[in-house]
Amino acid sequence: MSKNSTNSSDWLDEAAFDDEPSRLSRAIFFLLCAIPVLATIAYGAVDTWGLGILSLLSGTILILWLVDAWLKKEFFFSANLLQLPLLGLILIGLIQLLPLRSYDISGDLFAVPPVSSLSLDPYATRFFIIQLGIFFIFFAAALTFINNRKRLQKIVLAIIIFGAAMAFFGILQRLADTETIYGIRPPGQAIPFASFVNQHHFAAFMEMTLGITLGLLFGKATKKDKRLLLVIAAVLMGIALILTGSRGGMLSFLGILAFLISANFLRRNKERTEMDKTGSIRRNLALAGSGLALIFILFGSVLLLGEDQSLVRGIGITPGAGDYSSGRLHFWQTALQIFLNNPVIGAGLD
Repeated sequence: MSKNSTNSSDWLDEAAFDDEPSRLSRAIFFLLCAIPVLATIAYGAVDTWGLGILSLLSGTILILWLVDAWLKKEFFFSANLLQLPLLGLILIGLIQLLPLRSYDISGDLFAVPPVSSLSLDPYATRFFIIQLGIFFIFFAAALTFINNRKRLQKIVLAIIIFGAAMAFFGILQRLADTETIYGIRPPGQAIPFASFVNQHHFAAFMEMTLGITLGLLFGKATKKDKRLLLVIAAVLMGIALILTGSRGGMLSFLGILAFLISANFLRRNKERTEMDKTGSIRRNLALAGSGLALIFILFGSVLLLGEDQSLVRGIGITPGAGDYSSGRLHFWQTALQIFLNNPVIGAGLD
């Protein structure tokens, strides 16, 4: 027997699935909070051992989920359609592994037999399907067991606190000008930031945590006495993001800020009445001013820290640069050609 949750209001209901969460349900929720933290600390889970730990933890979630369903005689799951893209990618990967490719060239011309699968690199495709399976288990469990406002508030608070802590650690690491992670792990040819081997990956991590923080800060879900803590967290994350020098990270941050301000404009304009028109204009101006003030605070803080090179690179005005795209134009042209040659199934995942 199963129970579905098909809309967001049911998902956030105080008793969407179980009024009295079982111990197994609490254990699954704890793992859902712990996995993002452990994955981030473990160099962003880019190493095989890090992915192995995530596989064990995701497998543990699945086992606890099945045992909990067996004890309750009822299997809980979410029917949220956001899971379909992950399932679709897994299906595409499986199709790519089918031996449907044929060659008119004699196999004697090659030292090893050519691949017969649609994927040009079946090993990479298999490995990526495993990763997608791990992601799907985590995502499906999150949709199912983060099923009330209390749990949602806990995991949002955990993400914000951890994101601010990692941002502070990354800032200290950048100012110390260290070339290793935790003082023990050399990043190879990449430029590290905090626990991530690649600074651009850390920028993407900051975008996600900063988006949640700014969403609470610009919305109505947080009491005024707690907004100062959100401001501190947002400033730390924003400074860390700018210090990465990631132009994509900067564009994404501005996009997040623009979306939040626009969403608040639309919401407040919808709620206002004719009597409240003057007050609504003032609130909208205050909202836009808050966004601009945040940008000035972040940029000013980076300049005070003496990291002007990170700032000008993030803006994209690095002096003396011969190719402002950093070679990406060539990569995009190559990727477009690969797409045109394999427009439906693709050339292989990962």
